[in-house]
Amino acid sequence: MAVALLARRQEGLKSARSFLKETSPGCVVEAFLTDTSLSNFEQAFQFIKSHSSFKDLKLKVAKKGTLIFTGTLGASRCNAQHVAYGAGRSSVPQQAQTLA
Repeated sequence: MAVALLARRQEGLKSARSFLKETSPGCVVEAFLTDTSLSNFEQAFQFIKSHSSFKDLKLKVAKKGTLIFTGTLGASRCNAQHVAYGAGRSSVPQQAQTLA
């Protein structure tokens, strides 16, 4: 399994990368900082394609698109006023890991 993590903040990337490496031995996990602007997003994907960890992987083997999960940090940082949002979003990281 190979995973490229993208996020706007370094601290979220570090913890997610550490968790995946601990729970999925032998998994290739790399983290990349980016934002959601089109040019930065395209640049991040080009960097991922040329990264040494992914260089020998066939990125289009599945012949399908890319699945991107957003807004998952809100589940772990919500307060009592946003409990419904946090409960709904808390399943997204588990779903992402299950699909990976």
